[in-house]
Amino acid sequence: MRAVDLHTHSYKSDGSKSPSELVDMATNIGLAAMALTDHDTTDGVEEAVAHVAALRAEGIPNVPEIIPGVELSTDRWGVDIHVVGLYIDIHNAPLQKALTDFVVRREKRNELMCDRLRELAGFDISYEKLTAAYPGAVLTRAHYATYLIDKGYVKDKKEAFSQYLGEDTPYFVPREKITPVDAVHLILRC
Repeated sequence: MRAVDLHTHSYKSDGSKSPSELVDMATNIGLAAMALTDHDTTDGVEEAVAHVAALRAEGIPNVPEIIPGVELSTDRWGVDIHVVGLYIDIHNAPLQKALTDFVVRREKRNELMCDRLRELAGFDISYEKLTAAYPGAVLTRAHYATYLIDKGYVKDKKEAFSQYLGEDTPYFVPREKITPVDAVHLILRC
């Protein structure tokens, strides 16, 4: 029996590999199926599906099934709860509208966090520089951590989060999120 991985992230959110690279990795280790569940985006699913089709057309053995998915960031009583949806219709209009709204909220939050890191910590950071460093990604605090490491402001992710990105720092800006119940309803509709 071949294994499956139902929770993977590409660089479309906070992963480090492209959707195609994840498919290659899943193929190489012999997974039967892989779900691409990037945070608040389905942007990488079509690339993963197309790459699977290309590998199969080349006659590559053990190419995994791609399960279209998403991981929705939600909040209940101030606690971050991530809800994973599998076998979703990535073209579902209400889902895509909700994901677009998430992106707008996240962008606003990211602009404010960049402002605080620049003004309060004195870092050479802006939303434009951050998006240029990670084109096409849904920016998360993991991207901030990598950026701060690359610029020499911190030595590792642990320091980045404890000093600058954690919820108890003056640089942190919470973002608006939906409830887990709303996330489940959204997923069930698609």
